[in-house]
Amino acid sequence: MARIIPDDKLHDYLEILLSSTANSVSQVLIPDTFMFTHRKRIVESHLQTHLPAIYGYREFVDDGGLVSYGPSISIPIAVQPLTQTRF
Repeated sequence: MARIIPDDKLHDYLEILLSSTANSVSQVLIPDTFMFTHRKRIVESHLQTHLPAIYGYREFVDDGGLVSYGPSISIPIAVQPLTQTRF
């Protein structure tokens, strides 16, 4: 059964999630609207902990993330490159 989190508690749950992944070796984020909305905070946390992560959208790379395996939401699909990598 899915758990519904009230909107006013989402920020608290995000911080708990980010602190619980601090000791991880790497992370793959499944793209959804919550993760996309909070991508800057998520990428910032990964950069602070030196956690390599693979993201679902290019916008995470634009915000400082390492690699995305998916398209950009803001660019039409017909003009997108296949991969985005930041070195």
